[in-house]
Amino acid sequence: MFDRRLRRYVRHGMLTQLAAFEAVVRFGSFTRAAEALHMAQPTVSLLVKRLGETLGVCLFESTFPKIKLTPAGLVSYEFCQAFFQSFAGLDEQLTELRAVPPETVLRIAVSTSAESIAPTLLDPFCTQHPHIPISLVVANRAKLLDRLKAGADDFYIFVSPPQGVEVCTQPLQQDELHFYASVVHPYAKRRHLRFADIAREPLILREHGSGIRDAVETFYAEHDCKPNIRMEMDDDDSIKRVVVAGFGIALLSQYAVGPKPRHQALAPLPIEGLPIRRQWQLAYRADRKLSDVDQELIAQLKLRALQIEESYRPSPKRTRTRTRKKIFKERKPIDPVLEGAS
Repeated sequence: MFDRRLRRYVRHGMLTQLAAFEAVVRFGSFTRAAEALHMAQPTVSLLVKRLGETLGVCLFESTFPKIKLTPAGLVSYEFCQAFFQSFAGLDEQLTELRAVPPETVLRIAVSTSAESIAPTLLDPFCTQHPHIPISLVVANRAKLLDRLKAGADDFYIFVSPPQGVEVCTQPLQQDELHFYASVVHPYAKRRHLRFADIAREPLILREHGSGIRDAVETFYAEHDCKPNIRMEMDDDDSIKRVVVAGFGIALLSQYAVGPKPRHQALAPLPIEGLPIRRQWQLAYRADRKLSDVDQELIAQLKLRALQIEESYRPSPKRTRTRTRKKIFKERKPIDPVLEGAS
């Protein structure tokens, strides 16, 4: 409840008076304080005078031209410092709330290939902005295109920019598609494979509309061959389990498998012409006006994508330099009698 005793402070516009008083004490001069506050010097003097009248005390001792605080002025200055520091803390806490209304929800739709990596991409932003809720939708490419045309989401993560819709794109990270087999598959230990070697291998394939399925069909069409589809599934984790069980091979994103596939009993097949490289793009409709939070999200995603891409790059092989120690053995003197006998 507001204390009635404080009404006189509110009525006299005390915030401006405190700012003038704090500046005079900090700079030690009315003139320099006026320059810092972009005010006229008489205005600063008047504000400080009115502050003393409002508080009912004398703030400065009569030691002109030097500035010297009275005991009441010293107490008032300590309060002034604490007040502005507390006010700055309040402003800092409200900064994000001003930029984002409380009901704001960031809607992000990602492709199924990005499902496993999306939480890692979003982690830094979510950590810095815990008050901003995020709606994450995972769908195949065909459904993402429908959502983009309908404007159902704020941002989309595509492998390639969609056609027929005016969008803005931001490059994220490079992706690689490999054919994977079980570590006990006969081809798992081969160092080189041709397409003919795997042409009739049973395939575990994604559903229609998936970007990876399109990549498989394009790859086989380039070799005038039709894929030998054994099973269709709409989830990468399920596909990996089926491949490990030995039902066939599958084309998967390196991010869906992880940097160490053999830990999951999977082996990338060294097939000629692979891997298939593609670029992930962060897309949003061209008619969307980006807020400060949107721009920060884009910057965070690009930075995090770069870090993830670096973690998947193979570390350079270390060349070991071996130093051989020369051991000089002391030769025994040759017996001339034995030498002649030999």
